[in-house]
Amino acid sequence: NTPNAWGSIKVSPNNKLIAVANSVATTRIQVYDFNNSTGVLSFKFSDDVGGYSSEFSADNNILYSAILSDPNIYQYDLTVPNNAAFQASRTIIGTTANTIGYRMCALQMAQNGKIYAALQGLDYIGVINNPNALGVGCNYIDNGQSIAGVNTFSGTNIIGMLGLPAFPSFFIKEPVTIISQNLC
Repeated sequence: NTPNAWGSIKVSPNNKLIAVANSVATTRIQVYDFNNSTGVLSFKFSDDVGGYSSEFSADNNILYSAILSDPNIYQYDLTVPNNAAFQASRTIIGTTANTIGYRMCALQMAQNGKIYAALQGLDYIGVINNPNALGVGCNYIDNGQSIAGVNTFSGTNIIGMLGLPAFPSFFIKEPVTIISQNLC
């Protein structure tokens, strides 16, 4: 149970973990084990930093987190044995130079395995090029991908607001093929 807040819920690519990022609750990043057979969530880790967006690495071993008013992207090691080690693993892996509005916004893994970061009001997005690597070796590039001239609405770059198109990571990493006969 959390109060009314901004945030996201993400599922790991292997469907075994769920991360909740929350802008209001005392515990702002929470990670749960997910039982695919029963649907039961079991507490795994939490931290009081990371309250807007999160994303898992493709190998399911790392969690990234962003906070709207914070210019940093945080990284957590999910292979650690306990919550104290999870909190101690928190590392700043990148910082945006964005000074417009909320600065660092939604994180989203793409089909190429990279994680993209929405940067409010800009004509580019940040990129984590090697999300399976711990520490700054994950290679965050602040102006990693231009989005100039695309996805505009009344002169405002839609992606450059707070979010990115949200896709469950299992759709990205394991393409779904639909086979049907007698299509019209």
